[in-house]
Order: sequence, then C-alpha cells, then structure tokens
Amino acid sequence: FVDMKELSAPALEHVMNGDIQFHPEKFKNTYRHWMENVKDWCISRQLWWGHRIPVWFYGDGHEDYVVAKTREQAVSMATEKSGRGINAEDLKQDEDVLDTWFSSWLWPISVFNGLTDSDNDEINYYYPTCDLVTAPEIMFFWVARMIIAGYEYKGELPFKNVYYTGIVRDKLGRKMSKSLGNFFTVREVLKLYDAEVLRHLLIASHYRSAINYSEQSLKQSESVLERFYNALKGLDTNGAKSLANSRHEKAFKAAMDDDFNTAGAFSALMEIVKEINNLKPQASPESEERANQLGALLIRLGAVLGLLQRTPEDFLRRDIDDDVDAAHIEALIAARAQARSDRDWALADQIRDELSALNVVVEDGGASGSGWRIEKPE
Repeated sequence: FVDMKELSAPALEHVMNGDIQFHPEKFKNTYRHWMENVKDWCISRQLWWGHRIPVWFYGDGHEDYVVAKTREQAVSMATEKSGRGINAEDLKQDEDVLDTWFSSWLWPISVFNGLTDSDNDEINYYYPTCDLVTAPEIMFFWVARMIIAGYEYKGELPFKNVYYTGIVRDKLGRKMSKSLGNFFTVREVLKLYDAEVLRHLLIASHYRSAINYSEQSLKQSESVLERFYNALKGLDTNGAKSLANSRHEKAFKAAMDDDFNTAGAFSALMEIVKEINNLKPQASPESEERANQLGALLIRLGAVLGLLQRTPEDFLRRDIDDDVDAAHIEALIAARAQARSDRDWALADQIRDELSALNVVVEDGGASGSGWRIEKPE
C-alpha cells in the first residue's frame, strides 16, 4: 500500500487554485471529492503481465524481506539484514505485479527518462507539457496520479490543461469492451463506409459528448456528407472569389472558439449548403457566382475539420464499379429532369425505365439536385 493522504495534498491544491486548468471546469468538483476522500493505494495486482514487485523474501518472518532492483543486489542486502549467508536460491520474489496505474502515473516523467536522469536535456525541455486530452472515467486512476507524481518527483505540475472528452459507446450507451463484444475496428468500418464518413461521426458532436456508435449513426453521417457534396456538385469553386468574414464564416469561427463546438460548426456549414441549394435553381449569373463563392467557402471551412477535400464526383460515386458508365447515367438523369420540366411524362417514364434496367436508383433532392446510386438485385 501507498499512504496517499499527505502525498496527494499538492495535487489537490494546485488544481483547485487554477494552476492546472480542467476543461470543462465542472470536473473540478468530482476531482475535489475524490482527493479529499483519498484512500491508501494498494499497488499489488495478481496478473500474469506487468512490472513484478521488487520484493525478495528470504524467510517466513514478518520482516524477512528486502527491496532490491536485482536478485544479486537482493542477496547482498538479505545477507546483511539477516546476519547470515543468503544464496540466490534462498530468495523468493513476490509473485504479484505492480498496479498498471503505478507505472503509468510516471508517464510524463519516464518517457523522457526523467527518473533515472533527472537533469537531461529532454526532460528539461519537454516537462511540464501543455495539454492532456483524456476521458473523465480515468480522472482519478490516471490524471490525479500523474499530478501527484509530478509534484512528488519533479516538484511541479506535469501539464497545464486537462481536456476531458466523451468516449465512443455502443448504440445502447454502454462502454465498449471485449467481454461484451460490442466494439468495432476501423478496418471493419472501412469495408462498408468511406473513411470520411467515420471521421464525420467522430467529430460532429462536441468533444465533451459521448458518441453512441451504430450502423444508423454511420448512415446519418454518410447522409450529411452527401448533402454537402451534392451542394458542391456542378459548382466552379477553383476560380471563385473568396468570401472573407461572411456571416457563415463568423458563425463557424464563433462555434470553434466556443470550446471547439464542432456541432455548432457543422450547423454553420449546413447553412451554407442551404443557401447554395436556394441559389442553384435561379440560374442567373449573379446567383451562379454567389453559389461558387459559397462553395469555395464551404470547402475552405470544411478543411478545418479535415473534410470536403475531394471532388463531389469522387465521393458520390465511391461505391460504383469501374464498369458503370457514370457519364451516361448522369446524362439520362439530366434528360429525365428536362422531360419532367417540359411535362413530357411519356419520355420521363421511358428514361426512368432505362435507368431502372441499369439498377440505378435516383434520389431526387429538390433544390440540391438529384443523386443516384447503384442498387443491384440480390
């Protein structure tokens, strides 16, 4: 056991006085409750893997042990302590291993070899660091203990800011685990969805919010991205004049400045999409120029979130086989739209049947244009 009451006192003081900032600040209350009611820390674990406790026994007495780095050192120390000759065969090392957190609480120091060489160039340069991003579930297990170790072994804080994020949970809101079998791998997701879809799912919510992962949530992210790319479809954004400090950009920046509110940022992007979709049917030089400018803005702001950096055609046709004549399908859809506009219902129905024969499903998007996909019969 480790006596924690006195050891943890500096870690409580320097969080509560603001030397170390918690984001959001509400977690200071949870931290204070834990630290004011801290218990002694049992650091031994009965596990197969880990750092084996460096305690060596040489008899059955309550004090018949030594703490040593190596067996050879233990022999020397045991001989001196017992007052008799001790051989290596007489020693038995404790079979328990150290608690995982007893190793990882040293992480900010040990990664720069700051324990065994406390004045080396790397530890002096990198310690303390600025930010830690983690989940509130391990606030006491890891965050508090790293702060404790920092003040105990280095005499100062290990980091200045702690950002607590939500975690990815399953559709029922449960933590993912191997025992429940409710986890996923990125490789599995990418067999069915574009990587951009997964990225949107992970960043669309505020970083403090939990993400409930499900097939439905992936489909929702895919649908949102399709709306973005359909809005960009047909625009000439390369030569468009940049829109600086527009109301859309101000709303986007305000959301990101509000503690990285990505949900608000995506709302600002969706407002751009709506305006583009309203401009497209007007088909005037002014509306076309404005739509192109908005499209360029949408791409530029999307880049901040690591999204919308592909051509609309690349994303919207991502699941189409190479043998599909996409240009021919686009031409048929355009001809069908024209026939419907001319109220030539017979021709529109004829084209519809031709598209159906090609296993094309047309998704009429109103002002946003028509999307399509290949849906082969089972």
